[in-house]
Amino acid sequence: MNLLNTSRFSFPGQIIKPLGLLAAVLLFPLVILGQRYFTNLEDSLPSGHWIGTQTIDTGKAFSGNHASITKNGQPYGIGFESYFPDEVSGKNTWLKVSCQVTAVQKDARTLFVITLTEKEQVRFWYGIDLKPSLLIPGEWNGVSDSVMIPANLTKNAGIKAYFWNQQPEIPVWMDDLQISFLTVNNPTFLPEIKFDKPTDDEYELAEVLFSNAFYQILYNKKQQEVAIMDQANNQLIKSIRYYSHRTLKGKVYEGLVHPEFVRKKVHQRETEIYFLINAPDSRLECILHCQNSQPEIRVEINEKYRKKQEVGRESVVFTSGQPVSKVFKANRKVDTADFQPEYWLDKQGVQFGSKNEGWSVYHVPDVSSLQFNTVKNQLWVNLDYERDHPFFRFPLNPDSSEWKTEESASVYRRGSRRQFSFKINMQNASPEIPRLMKNPGGYLATYIWTEHADWTNIQTHRATYFGSENITHAKDAIGGFVKYGIPVTMSVFYANPDSIRNDEVSGGRFPGLESSIKTDPEFFDFLTRINHKGSEICLHTPEQYTTTPQMFKEALSYMQQHFGSSSWIDHGNNNGAQNNREDLVCDATIKKSPYYALKIWSKYGIRYVHNSYYEDMKGIDFWQFGRNITKPYTGFGDFWPKADYWVHRSKSASMIHWPTTSVLFIDQDGLWDYYFNKANLENFVNQWGTFINHCYPAWVDPKKGFWTYGEDSSLVAQPGFNQTLANMAELRDAGQLNVCTIKTYLDYRIALESVNYTLFPDGHILLTNQGDQDINQLAMTTLGDFVLVNGLKPAQKITDEGLVFWFDLPAGKSASIRVLTQQ
Repeated sequence: MNLLNTSRFSFPGQIIKPLGLLAAVLLFPLVILGQRYFTNLEDSLPSGHWIGTQTIDTGKAFSGNHASITKNGQPYGIGFESYFPDEVSGKNTWLKVSCQVTAVQKDARTLFVITLTEKEQVRFWYGIDLKPSLLIPGEWNGVSDSVMIPANLTKNAGIKAYFWNQQPEIPVWMDDLQISFLTVNNPTFLPEIKFDKPTDDEYELAEVLFSNAFYQILYNKKQQEVAIMDQANNQLIKSIRYYSHRTLKGKVYEGLVHPEFVRKKVHQRETEIYFLINAPDSRLECILHCQNSQPEIRVEINEKYRKKQEVGRESVVFTSGQPVSKVFKANRKVDTADFQPEYWLDKQGVQFGSKNEGWSVYHVPDVSSLQFNTVKNQLWVNLDYERDHPFFRFPLNPDSSEWKTEESASVYRRGSRRQFSFKINMQNASPEIPRLMKNPGGYLATYIWTEHADWTNIQTHRATYFGSENITHAKDAIGGFVKYGIPVTMSVFYANPDSIRNDEVSGGRFPGLESSIKTDPEFFDFLTRINHKGSEICLHTPEQYTTTPQMFKEALSYMQQHFGSSSWIDHGNNNGAQNNREDLVCDATIKKSPYYALKIWSKYGIRYVHNSYYEDMKGIDFWQFGRNITKPYTGFGDFWPKADYWVHRSKSASMIHWPTTSVLFIDQDGLWDYYFNKANLENFVNQWGTFINHCYPAWVDPKKGFWTYGEDSSLVAQPGFNQTLANMAELRDAGQLNVCTIKTYLDYRIALESVNYTLFPDGHILLTNQGDQDINQLAMTTLGDFVLVNGLKPAQKITDEGLVFWFDLPAGKSASIRVLTQQ
């Protein structure tokens, strides 16, 4: 098959798939040596970097005659203290430590400690255990370890690294210490495509397709170049291209296409300009809806697939003629300087140029995502992008285990149709574009607890929700989720036809059946009580193993009737026939399977399905940092495509997927404070983070960390768990942290997609709720100083990132917003 308009396609090679090779690349990023500091303790030590030089002594050394000794009265040895070198400042950096160590006895407890401090707060602590290198007394052994430090810390944080003997009665020596700083080249999630640049002659020979008071659209027929200029002939958009990466019958087609002007239709209030985009076995029509009296252009793209094909990415690529001025990031913060090389922006936006010469894109709910290449000044509007809707499957194969297939790419059949639309504004009339927040009512961050139903009984449930197994009523709670008003998306088993017991898993502590609604009336009573307190009750599949079609419908009907369940959490997925084939990631989306679930889910009100892609397919773990809650950690940059939720239309129709990235097990009570102390939670809030956890609070093994034994040997909530809930409740009550359920969070986020966002020439913004649900406490944020909503001052608060304000927006109603800034 030949590509149409092949002269306008370029082929840099196949894009690596989201997993497999790319996962390997992400685990071993390219590094470049930035700076190295080395001392053999023989030469004079430069001041300002090396510390602990008073511990240098003679008599034992790996090289030369000197080494640093730690002993009684002198537990801290040679070290290094400085800021990050200029070569790596503000960049993701590998910090590598190597040295030689020896001790007079084996197993000496010794660490090489690395701490990062910013604004007088310790932001990171890491200890390299030297004990494994001290197994043979008197023998020198080399030690080498490294840690990746995120760019947000290498810019301003101070580093202190030092030798610490925790058992100083055993002398330990260190020699030949080297500290290396290596710049990390982040992975890119944009294709390496060569763009041919339009020449000045092309603009001079261009036809004016449309012109109003704000902009003019130019088209060069010979070169098939589209450009947009303002009325002073300043370039706003240099070029518009269409990019496609798709596979037909095993052959990959990738390239750029120039839009071909076909015709235009002039109406009373707007002009429609039609372009044809020639892509492999697909008919694309691009329509620019240009209003006569407004700076807004609505871009509409209609596509019909002529043959079955797999689509990795389809994008409209704008090369801006104006420099970027603001980047509206996925977490709803904004960058106005020190721009990163690459951004994944969810469906937020970018502003280019100044008030007099500029354009912008903001709030694009009807496309897949936006990405921005700062180096090339290119905005990628992804109509469909496989990384925006990750998906994998455990195929049915009884002879396999943990075999997974990557199925993130969309698959369209012959005759399938798609429609996309988004708006661009060709004037920066307003100095500030207020952004829609992820949470209502001024909350800055989101934390959601999701319980998975495995191996529980009524005692452990009462201990973790009410604080003690002896409490049966929510109003009497002394600890746990209910005491602190923390709702949970709690999944349950409906039935237990195989009589699964807790005996073995609990080590004999809890003989008897695991909890299920049909086998335990007390369990149903408990669920009713916590549901009334705000927790969401849903299925963790109907039973421990693959269910029957009859039981599947019965369970869904029961849950809808009694709990109004709209969520679903997979359980037990693997390749066997017994491994819950009704799971999303097993057979639920396969029409020919007896466990096809999509239509049945919809019939019984299921909208929000758990997707364990990031847990099972890995790759993302590499970009976690220390004990920070978010994954990937935003301090590394905003380049990683990771949505809070998504729809994979070609796999699961309109079902909305939500992800978890890891399982929360706390095997020591003290670790609750390590991960969820006030400072760490406040840092999460300051990142405007979103996190959905995956946990097993009521698992009958206390090693999961949520419950323990009280003084009378009854089951109670772990003290550290209670304190974590108290810390979260405090931030919630302060209006900082939204601790909610999957349903309440996604109901709000989905409602925002029905909000039409329009910028007007006089600078005001009109929001219209085109959905059928009221949006209460709709929240926005701006760098402006003062805001009016329908002429009135709304509820608001000041944050480090600007003003956050909120108001109600009933279904079918509009709100006029005006942002003012001090001159």
